[in-house]
Amino acid sequence: MNINNYLWYPYLRYQEQCRAEGKEDSIQEWLELTGKVAPKVVEKPVKAKAKPKRARTKKGWFAKDDPSTPENEAWVDGVVPTEPKKKRGRPRKKS
Repeated sequence: MNINNYLWYPYLRYQEQCRAEGKEDSIQEWLELTGKVAPKVVEKPVKAKAKPKRARTKKGWFAKDDPSTPENEAWVDGVVPTEPKKKRGRPRKKS
């Protein structure tokens, strides 16, 4: 039996090497470097699109759009929602 590769001795050598380099060691990092464990993949969270929001007046009523200006004042940030697709159904049988 080769005692140099027995149980935790390789990790202890890695630990000494990290101390000599002045960096912090971790078992997970060592397992990933030696190929015993697949590396963790960190996924970035996906930002959800903000829903369009209606603008309101001081009284709390919905604000209307002024057609003489290029910006749409009826929606916050001028973002107008897209119209939903019309559902296409099967025609009904006539009885």
